[in-house]
Amino acid sequence: MRIFISADIEGITGVVHGEQCSPSGGAEYTRARLQMTKEVNAAARGFFAAGATQVVVNDSHGSMRNIYIEELDPRVQLLSGSPKHLSMMEGINADFDAVAFVGYHAKNGDFGVLSHTISGGTVHEILINGEAASEAVINAAIAGDFKVPVIFLSGDQVICEDIKKTLPNITTAQVKEAVTRYSALHLPLEKAEALIESQAQKALENIEACQVYIPQRPVTIDMVCHNSGLADNASRTPGTKRIDGKTVRAEAPNFLEAFKLLRAMIALAN
Repeated sequence: MRIFISADIEGITGVVHGEQCSPSGGAEYTRARLQMTKEVNAAARGFFAAGATQVVVNDSHGSMRNIYIEELDPRVQLLSGSPKHLSMMEGINADFDAVAFVGYHAKNGDFGVLSHTISGGTVHEILINGEAASEAVINAAIAGDFKVPVIFLSGDQVICEDIKKTLPNITTAQVKEAVTRYSALHLPLEKAEALIESQAQKALENIEACQVYIPQRPVTIDMVCHNSGLADNASRTPGTKRIDGKTVRAEAPNFLEAFKLLRAMIALAN
């Protein structure tokens, strides 16, 4: 039983500010990195307890060099560094049995701790076939093209509730309650890690209830930029279409191909 973990940092217990998510944050970032590593370990323990034989974690935040490999459970393999072709989902393939999201956050515009979608300075909204999508939904669609279900997510109450609109049978672990975009009520760290471990174990034990998420094909992805200048640049991506002042559209026969166009649009927009 092979499990793929994609780990972000904004949804980690104790994280509420950008200083905790970037090397420029100094000690604040160091502390967040350590807790990110501990919460990945907690999820891995749960998966191994439920019968997993291999766990691979893709460090999926920023430069993707956040997890402390020396503090990582020795049974877990780490994929780190950037750029990666599939970004937060690099390493996923059809040989995995399930996917888990640790430390995830709400999409831009939602009430939630540090809410954003992929590129906070560029993207106002991402729509899949007309529906606004979080990074969790986007990454679940990538897993879907490999026919792998997403079974677990940890983060604040907003993303835990939102992901169930798309994946109703997913198991979640709410480690904090958003009060504002930059404040939250957190579980004590030991309780947060214990919750993640127990919910991860439950998720794998209930894997048969989880369905693969495959958006209707052909797939349309609309990227709504923060302003028209960003969309001017994004619209230079071959095979895309300008919809309005701030929106550029990619269409493809499957989600993976549409996602590659989306990443190109974001790169050009910047």
